Amino acid sequence: MKNSIRFFSSIKYEHLNILLYKYWRTIIWFLLSAFVLFTPGENLPVKSILQIGHIDKVIHFVIFLLLQFLILYDFGYTKTSIPLKNQMGIFFAVIVYAALSELIQVFFLSERYGSWFDFIADIFGITTGILIYTLFKKRVIKPF
Repeated sequence: MKNSIRFFSSIKYEHLNILLYKYWRTIIWFLLSAFVLFTPGENLPVKSILQIGHIDKVIHFVIFLLLQFLILYDFGYTKTSIPLKNQMGIFFAVIVYAALSELIQVFFLSERYGSWFDFIADIFGITTGILIYTLFKKRVIKPF
């Protein structure tokens, strides 16, 4: 008990502020993605763009493309390059999030259905996010 109290009391708020300042884009997009992925089915709009065939795959693709890109962008913001070990760790962490999002949809959300095709769209989005980030870092794509 004393060790856990000591751990939390040793966290300096300056470090938390630095993390929030550096990763604000990723945090906001992660929260928005969780909201979109985990909204119960009965709360989704009935008549909308969502009725276009396979639009959910496009949404999954875009969510994970932007998430992967923003994590890499925020992580490498002050660096000239991100070590391959860190890139692989980020890649696998986002894949785990994609897999968990599908499992949560299958087992815990009513009227929502996880699907292998959604997961495949997630993986394509993740790899495309890496490709776009790589082009961005090489200045093929202009910074925003």
